[in-house]
Amino acid sequence: MILYKYMSFEAAKSVLKNNSLGFANPKTFNDPFELEAGYPIEGDNPLQNMLSGISNWGKRYIWADTSGVLSLTRNPLNPLMWAHYADEHKGVVIGINVKKAGFLDSQKCLIPAQFGNVIYTNTRPIHELLKNSDCEPISVGHTFHYPKGHEDKLQRLFLYKPSCWAYEEEVRIVKCLSDRDKYGVNISGKFSEIELPNKIIYGYEMPDESIEEVYFGLRHDFSSVAKFQAEINELSNKYPKVSMKKCSLSADSWKIKAEDIK
Repeated sequence: MILYKYMSFEAAKSVLKNNSLGFANPKTFNDPFELEAGYPIEGDNPLQNMLSGISNWGKRYIWADTSGVLSLTRNPLNPLMWAHYADEHKGVVIGINVKKAGFLDSQKCLIPAQFGNVIYTNTRPIHELLKNSDCEPISVGHTFHYPKGHEDKLQRLFLYKPSCWAYEEEVRIVKCLSDRDKYGVNISGKFSEIELPNKIIYGYEMPDESIEEVYFGLRHDFSSVAKFQAEINELSNKYPKVSMKKCSLSADSWKIKAEDIK
């Protein structure tokens, strides 16, 4: 299965050079409702609700601080995504083989890709979480695998979004960032901290051959493609089968099309 990441051209060069993708804390995302559906208020007792609210805030903070989320999408030719996330069609979309990247591994992903479809709703879920007495408790902020029996809680925390975001067709991979050693390694994989002006992202080192496709936006300066192709050729051991495509406008619809770069 191939999933896609929209980004600027400069970010794409960094991704290909380092063979890594950035996971981010959900508290840094542009949607202020992230994690808010995770722990609804339960019960009618005002004091109990106040105490529950404090406890829930603490749990949400820990999940936000210790979890890294990678946001991917199913569609490499979405005009809105190109406009919003790929430098107004001047950037790049990278296609990732999620199996080769290890994003289907339920032992190393808190939410692997096959369970990471974002759920878009018009109303915010406020009903009580499903209770499952047969499953083991999970450690808040220190769970590295996909814990069966806790699907409802994980979906509420990481996968519910307002329906206005549905155009993104988002699929998320969530990894635990806790307990990394001095080399940036934990059960989830190997990460390197990358400081950006307003946040820190965690570059996850992918196995070779995880990246299979590169799409250039229709406003991209294609005078740089030849140079970029040379850079790709230098990294041929890592990327022996990368398919490079350029985008253009369809002549008879509102769609974007892509063709191979010869």
